[in-house]
Amino acid sequence: MKQLTSCGVIVEYNPLHNGHRYHLQSAREKSGADVLVAVMSGNFVQRGEPALLNKQVRTQLALQAGIDLVIELPWFGAVQAADYFAKTSITLLQALKVDSFCFGTDSDTDFDYRQFARLEKERQSEIDCCFQQINREQPNWSYPVKLQAVYQQLFPDLQLDLAQPNHVLGLTYARWNERLSRPMKLYTVQRTGSQHNDQHLHQLASGTAIRQAVLNNQWEELASSVPAFTLNALQNEKRHTWDLYFPLLKARCLTMTIAELQAIYQMVDGLEYKIKEVSLTANSMDEWVNALKSKRYTYARLQRLGIYILLNVTRAEINSVSPYLRVLGFNERGRAYLKQTTATLPVISNLRQQEQSALMAERKWDGLYLGATGDGALFAKDYHPISV
Repeated sequence: MKQLTSCGVIVEYNPLHNGHRYHLQSAREKSGADVLVAVMSGNFVQRGEPALLNKQVRTQLALQAGIDLVIELPWFGAVQAADYFAKTSITLLQALKVDSFCFGTDSDTDFDYRQFARLEKERQSEIDCCFQQINREQPNWSYPVKLQAVYQQLFPDLQLDLAQPNHVLGLTYARWNERLSRPMKLYTVQRTGSQHNDQHLHQLASGTAIRQAVLNNQWEELASSVPAFTLNALQNEKRHTWDLYFPLLKARCLTMTIAELQAIYQMVDGLEYKIKEVSLTANSMDEWVNALKSKRYTYARLQRLGIYILLNVTRAEINSVSPYLRVLGFNERGRAYLKQTTATLPVISNLRQQEQSALMAERKWDGLYLGATGDGALFAKDYHPISV
């Protein structure tokens, strides 16, 4: 029997739009792979927000768009800064022995990510020393700004614009891929039509513009920016935003003790005291984040901190978890690939198979997410993979 070749993608599909379909088409064409494997965030996403649609709906959309196998990016890797997000995602693709990997980039040059990853690996000690020096001199700069300064100092001839989020992710994907014993072949797809935070709707609109249009019920305008099956899901499925969760977050902040807040993952520099103060008057997530925001803390980092508080994610909990392969959905090609591959991490298709602490924490996250819109029936039963 022929061994199926595979190409991996790392996605959120929040929601799935025409740009994502272009990415998948390009991934299949560039790699020539038989199977497309997606590592997809669960019910909360990297920038520290609830996913607009739940992960079961988004899995169905992914399969309709051409993905063959969908694996969940666990909570402890999904709601993280770019480096940890990328490391966890690449680890899962490696565990499934994926041959190649295709990602989008907003770099407008033929940037050689693999070559940069090799260069970075060779000069890691210099990078670490330079970062420590900049950290001492500019402690209030955010992590991306510090890293930009390091790269500009050590690699002045390279175009490393860390203001472009997909470019940043591309660098981190390449970094962790290069550290694998068997690195995947890398393919890139240049972003076309719009930049990451572009607010305008058109055929290849950004996720930011599409989410805003959904909140404004601009259904006619959205029809040209998303596939028909995505539009149908957005109109008929329950949608999630921070508005549903902020009252819960505010209550948590006001009722937790300072010691409890101090134990929360990523709680640093006495932020717990300011959070107590800000939570007394903030009436929305925007107000809460803007009152806490500074040069040191990005909007996304503060939103992620809000989720950690909401779900009582402690440093001890993060340090105790280990990755696993949670199957969310597949078609016949995806099923065949799973059968041919000897995965190097546990493969889980329902929660009763393995009562890991990390899975039980995932259950907690899903319970909060679904409970906020009264979808307890989905939570009450174990999820099984969607098969098409």
